[in-house]
Amino acid sequence: MKYPAQSLSSMTLAALLGMLGATQAAWAAPVLQATSAASANSIPATPSTFTTTAFVSSNSQSIDLLGSGSGRSFASGSGAYYVGASATGLASGAALASFANSYTNTSGLAQLYTLNFHIYGGGISTNLASSLITGESLSTSYSAKIKVNGNIVWNSTATITQTDTGITSAKTGIDLNAGDDGTDGNYSWGGGYYNVVLGSFADGATLNIEAIVEDDAFANVGTYSFDCGGGYGGYGGNGYGGNVVATCESFKGAANASYGDPIDLTGVANPDPASPNGGSLFQLNPTNAVPEPASLALAGLALAAAAGAGRRRKRGAGRG
Repeated sequence: MKYPAQSLSSMTLAALLGMLGATQAAWAAPVLQATSAASANSIPATPSTFTTTAFVSSNSQSIDLLGSGSGRSFASGSGAYYVGASATGLASGAALASFANSYTNTSGLAQLYTLNFHIYGGGISTNLASSLITGESLSTSYSAKIKVNGNIVWNSTATITQTDTGITSAKTGIDLNAGDDGTDGNYSWGGGYYNVVLGSFADGATLNIEAIVEDDAFANVGTYSFDCGGGYGGYGGNGYGGNVVATCESFKGAANASYGDPIDLTGVANPDPASPNGGSLFQLNPTNAVPEPASLALAGLALAAAAGAGRRRKRGAGRG
């Protein structure tokens, strides 16, 4: 019985292509963190935390006659997150949320990976109601970074500071909104999708992926007086029948920061349908599969053997 010379080499090539297309992997359960802090007139708040198997949250708030500060954070295994901070008068606020996932390549091959993730909208701002004097200031910032095996592969930060001499702003890393320089005291951005090429990881390699977002707000301002009504036509004011204009006081300014949105769950999900909590913030895409050297050697030997078998059959057929 004669076999076509093409038959074995086609089967071997099909097997090799099957190896190239292997994408099996295993996700570990996400590890979530949410922390917050706040103080007013140097009096710190006691954070209130809430933890379930699906999400964690933290809230801090401190209020005093000289100011108010707050920090709020939230992180969910489904990928939703939020951090926010505010400070008015003499106060501060801070918040942090993080996700950590471990992903193991179990495909039997080295893989080239691209990490895809979603950034929600947010912004930082310093707002004045009255001019500052020497020594008074407002500042706010955010920081976002993604680490793979401890190395930062993506980062974005921005800071705005306002004093009696004016406003300064600075950005580092990825600019979430290049059209807004923050020099008016406000910097904001909308949602967007981002990707990072991570490179090749061998079969059995584990990618420890962590996303960390932080907000900070600080205020060191006093109060100012303003006309808050009264005295109209001899009525009202600080005494019936008088014509005294009431005077009110308020803080000169506030600093605010917000990053993320716990309501919007449209982030890209982990592609593994069996992953814990229905997915995560991240999606890992193997853009190419690279066989391990041993696999390539075996495939080469198989192809060489197939070619040799084909030549022997042709010579046998010629003698027949």
